[in-house]
Amino acid sequence: GKDRDATGKPLNSANKSQFNRLRVLDNRSKLRKSTQRTLVKSLTFLNGLKEKLGISENTIEVTCSLFRRAQKNRLTKGRTSNALMAASLYISCRQTMTPRSLDDISEIGNIHRKSLQKAVRVLIDEFRLDVPQYNTSSFLSKLSSDMGISEKTKRYALKILADTEKLGATAGKNPIGQAAASLYLAAMIMGDPVNQRKFSEVSGVSTVTLRNRKNTIQKLLDL
Repeated sequence: GKDRDATGKPLNSANKSQFNRLRVLDNRSKLRKSTQRTLVKSLTFLNGLKEKLGISENTIEVTCSLFRRAQKNRLTKGRTSNALMAASLYISCRQTMTPRSLDDISEIGNIHRKSLQKAVRVLIDEFRLDVPQYNTSSFLSKLSSDMGISEKTKRYALKILADTEKLGATAGKNPIGQAAASLYLAAMIMGDPVNQRKFSEVSGVSTVTLRNRKNTIQKLLDL
């Protein structure tokens, strides 16, 4: 049975309590090792997202800190650690005003959007997190600065964005894609040299979305 020594003899009460203490320590050690393994796996997964989505070190640090808090609070129960890590990343992107959408993270991380949304909600509720809404104009300005685009082009892009919003064409659209497409279009019209692939990498918006959204805005505003 469980409470016998290596030779199979029953343990006396003093040995029994010592044995139980060792068993608890062993279980704790196993739990720690399992937690450690999960963390290593999740960090590898996060590194992949970081590379593909072009996330800054600062945002990654915020993500790791949030994920470790979630792990400590046993929020990994009933959901995959990857979904929880991806949710931590999405929240951290919002908190650091890093333009990455739920769809971007879901697609690149190969996680079902609903699972990701649920994990995001759990983290926000559990830790009562303040998650600011994305501001399209702030995004556009940040993207412009990251891309080294001129002030004149940035101002024109903000006008394009405002005109599109006035026409109600941005309702239900991803603000990141809208901001990126407005800036991309403005840069093309103003003759600011922009590389589509680099633009896509820095903004986190796919080249297909960028092109489609740019064409839609162009037709809408007759530019």
